[in-house]
Amino acid sequence: MNGAMSRRILLPLILCAAQVHGQEQFGIANSNWAGTDAVPLNPARLATQWPWLDINIAGANMFAWNNYVFLSKQHSLVGEIRNGMNGTNGDLSIGTDRSLRDKKLFSSIEFKGPAFAWSLGRTAIGLSMRSRSVTSAVGIPNSLAVFASEGLGYSPQHGIRYPESNFRLSSAAWTEFGGSIGRILVAQGNTLISGGVTAKYLMAHAGAALQVDEFDYEVLDTARIEVYNARAQYGFAMPGTNAGKGFGVDVGFEYQRTENEVDRYVPHSESTGCKPALYLWRFGVSVIDIGGMKFNDAVSGTLTNSTASIPDHDNMEMDGAEGIDSLFASDFTAYRSNKDLHIGLPTAVSIQYDRRITNSFFIGADLVQPMAGTQGTRLRRVATVAIVPRFETKRFEAALHIVLHEYRKPTVGLMLRLNNLILGTDNILPLIARPNVYSVDAYVRLKITLFRSPFCRGRKDTGATSKPGAASMPCAAPTDR
Repeated sequence: MNGAMSRRILLPLILCAAQVHGQEQFGIANSNWAGTDAVPLNPARLATQWPWLDINIAGANMFAWNNYVFLSKQHSLVGEIRNGMNGTNGDLSIGTDRSLRDKKLFSSIEFKGPAFAWSLGRTAIGLSMRSRSVTSAVGIPNSLAVFASEGLGYSPQHGIRYPESNFRLSSAAWTEFGGSIGRILVAQGNTLISGGVTAKYLMAHAGAALQVDEFDYEVLDTARIEVYNARAQYGFAMPGTNAGKGFGVDVGFEYQRTENEVDRYVPHSESTGCKPALYLWRFGVSVIDIGGMKFNDAVSGTLTNSTASIPDHDNMEMDGAEGIDSLFASDFTAYRSNKDLHIGLPTAVSIQYDRRITNSFFIGADLVQPMAGTQGTRLRRVATVAIVPRFETKRFEAALHIVLHEYRKPTVGLMLRLNNLILGTDNILPLIARPNVYSVDAYVRLKITLFRSPFCRGRKDTGATSKPGAASMPCAAPTDR
């Protein structure tokens, strides 16, 4: 089989997707003690955060999901690792699911640098720095997915004409510097309404995009490919410290139905007993990752009703982005080259709901719906629904949650917060059971959390919350700013 050749053609377009595998980290994102980890999903959470100051020292997330390639095994991953340590051969194998016509791939890796979320009364502020790498592929035809995994020498698909259309792939890596502000907008009766916004400067490092409107092709045999019509746009930006720049915005609002009246509620103040206002339930909505990046010195081009006849695909020579561009220029008709490449952030609408069952037990529900359309070079977020029951205290928290990616194949996640150390995954079953594995993810955080403001330290912890008609003035600095 000519698998090596197929990978030389297809994998550069993915821009090392196999190397850049979380997503939303629902286990910790819903927590009242999340601090900096609540802001990416909804910046309005800043305004009513329960810690006075949350400082992220370091963290990392990894996420990968697809609906085509899966890992099959006879034992759990823990069992496979144990067998390997004992010198017993494992039984891991790679399988493919060809039941769906269109294939999807989402992967991301994120390194979280220093960040903080700081309550200043009814206003809260935050700063953050993180490096992200995201790949998304949607609408990939089954025929191309099979050739990508089996090689262009896969004879069962030879001599068949495939009129494929409407698929795209985007990948980008960047570092973003964000500034956030949240504010309690309404505190009246049993109602708290807050809003927040995060503005981000993006320093791009690498990018690639492919949008295909039509690709009518046939692999004739182990050597020849015939392209009868191709309409597509593509672009590459080679890796660099400052390969481009851009801007992004997150904006969100949150409504809380509180247990007691909050007419004079000021977070982390003496007038509230230095305790957060307990809610019966809260509801938030946000739009995240609005914006995009423009790359410098990109290699890009357009194919318009192009045809091509490739007599020996196994001997084609390509060297990076310029080599692929030269291939299109030499072998395809109706080709136009340019230097323009824009890649949009993975914009999505997020809805969050959380209900307090007891003072320590909560049940949350989250929806993340991507806003990327079928056209263009915007990165696409994975569509996700999550149900998140959790037990939380100031120093300890555990969540065991159910997550559906692309509304299919639910996974079970686990998150543990041990004071300032957070460990979590949205897919723990492969570690303890034997399902076919289509996704992997994990996240870790190391923090410093100051639960009480300096104006409340030393005050007896009475367990009080905001009381109806509380008229005492807040102590010292945390006034209604």
